[in-house]
Parts: sequence; structure tokens; C-alpha cells
Amino acid sequence: MKNLIDLTLLKEFANGDAVFLEKMKTIFIEETAINIAKIEASLVSNDLKGISEIAHSMKPSLDYLAISDLRTQVRKIEKQEFSETSSSEAISNFVSLLKELIIQLK
Repeated sequence: MKNLIDLTLLKEFANGDAVFLEKMKTIFIEETAINIAKIEASLVSNDLKGISEIAHSMKPSLDYLAISDLRTQVRKIEKQEFSETSSSEAISNFVSLLKELIIQLK
């Protein structure tokens, strides 16, 4: 799988503070794991509004840690812009990428 991490903005924000950088990565991993569980539960109940709200809350952290493709996907999930794929397929793909991002950050 391709690299999903882009720490450019986070490194700028951290201003060379490696401890801060690691702390932010750890917080992201913990919060994203919780959000993945919420998204999966919302997907089972077809709660697209709930998924949209979760995606909205994830945007800032993804902007600091993820490649542009993943940042674009979170915005599409938030706005419920599901083109060529069904909503459940698009959301499942997004969740898979989030899980891979967590693995890559560890």
C-alpha cells in the first residue's frame, strides 16, 4: 500500500519539537481508532448524517497527518458526495485507509 502519511504541516507546527510531534501522532491514533468504531457502527445503522459529523470532526487532524488524497476523501464523506460508488462502499474504503494510516504512523 502507498504511503498515507504527510507530516509536512505537523512538522512546521511542531517547530522541531520531536516530543510534541510524537504526542500529536499518539493522540491522532487514539482518536482515530475511536472514530473508526463510531463510523463502523453508524454504517451498520445507515446513519450517514452521523458519519458526516464524524468526518467533519476528523478534518483538522487529517490535514496535519495525511496525504492530500485522504484529506479529499474525508471532505467527500463529510459532504456525502458519493459518486461512482455506493455510500457504504466509499465509507468502507475510507475506513480501510484510516486503519492503514494508523498502522503506518505506529
